[in-house]
Amino acid sequence: MIVARLAPFPAEVRVLDLLAGLDAAAGDLVPFDPETVAFGQHLSERLFADPLTRAVPELAALAFRLRAAATAGLHRRFLELESDAVLRVPRGLAFHVAPVNVETMFVQSWWLSALCGNRNVVRVSARSGDAAALLARLMAESLAEPAFARLGRATALISYPHDEAVSRALSLAADLRLVWGGDAAIAALRHCPIRPDAVELAFPDRRSLAAIAVPAYAALAPAGRDALAGRFFLDAYGFDQMACASPLLLAWVGAAEEAASASDDFWPRLADEARRRGHDVSTGAALARLTGAARLALDGDAGRIRRFGDSVVVASGSPSTVRASGIGSGLFQEVAVDTLGRLAGLIDRRIQTIGHFGFDRAALVGLARRLNGRGGDRLVPIGQALEFSTLWDGHDLLAAMTRLVHVVGEISLASDGALG
Repeated sequence: MIVARLAPFPAEVRVLDLLAGLDAAAGDLVPFDPETVAFGQHLSERLFADPLTRAVPELAALAFRLRAAATAGLHRRFLELESDAVLRVPRGLAFHVAPVNVETMFVQSWWLSALCGNRNVVRVSARSGDAAALLARLMAESLAEPAFARLGRATALISYPHDEAVSRALSLAADLRLVWGGDAAIAALRHCPIRPDAVELAFPDRRSLAAIAVPAYAALAPAGRDALAGRFFLDAYGFDQMACASPLLLAWVGAAEEAASASDDFWPRLADEARRRGHDVSTGAALARLTGAARLALDGDAGRIRRFGDSVVVASGSPSTVRASGIGSGLFQEVAVDTLGRLAGLIDRRIQTIGHFGFDRAALVGLARRLNGRGGDRLVPIGQALEFSTLWDGHDLLAAMTRLVHVVGEISLASDGALG
């Protein structure tokens, strides 16, 4: 069985040799090892220096998260997971299966696992685009530097076509398997067993929505409304609405008449924002929007279809019919509800992120308590939906990527042999 190693030292390698090399690196790195932290800073600087990063916001966001200053915040949070009696140590070998639609995810998954001291083999899709290719090249060049030799020995970025024998071998060798590829990828990979003592984190197909409090929107000055549209644009169009955290549905929370007025004001501002940012409108995306809207109307999920500019189509429905479709490409569903509590009826386990504007913390906590685990694992301000976090899909990734060691101190004995 042969795979293409992309980093470090690109070459065609046998799977057994690859795993033997990673096994030899066991114990080289500890959580938040200085070498790993330094590598993140180094890769961040190289990303910021590359012209593509200036054109791809996701690369800039990744470069920001790799900085030593950002890593220090993660380290503080990691230390909070420990106590005098409980230590956290690496799980061992992590096997990552990255998605195609979010090109930076393979680095984000690898980075957190590497910070936890794990050895990592990361499968990168051959269908990935320019951003993934840049990241693989920079990692290959940087991991080959002597300053990062230990991290290089503990890392393997690979690519291979769908091959169950390869996936089975990597799965059986892993202490932790992370699958970011959606329902179909998870189902396919689960034909490949993991060891009884191994752990799997699977991130299935998810969808997201946003909610805006109508009174809060009405109170905004025009500049504030434009700013909110700009933040919504970042959430929705960063991955052409195909990221699990990208909003597909917008709920207006408030009185129906005021909600309709807010809607009429908001969508033209979003279309203007798309034009201002030079959002690329491909023929395929335009067709997807229109056919998707027509399908929603035919299925009874939308009672009104509106188009704003070249990048926005809105399908408005009622709480009883609307659903967060997975069409994307600038097609948004819209609904008005009178209270935030009514939003709970639109949320199930498929809903990951709820972007919000205009609600106080008590209202958000109340919604989360009402949902009680039925969906909505993230409630974040509009504009922060795509910001990757160590708390994702209901998992604490720093905790999941490490093992617990319980350390109980010595029991003292008195001179007469009695327990002290």
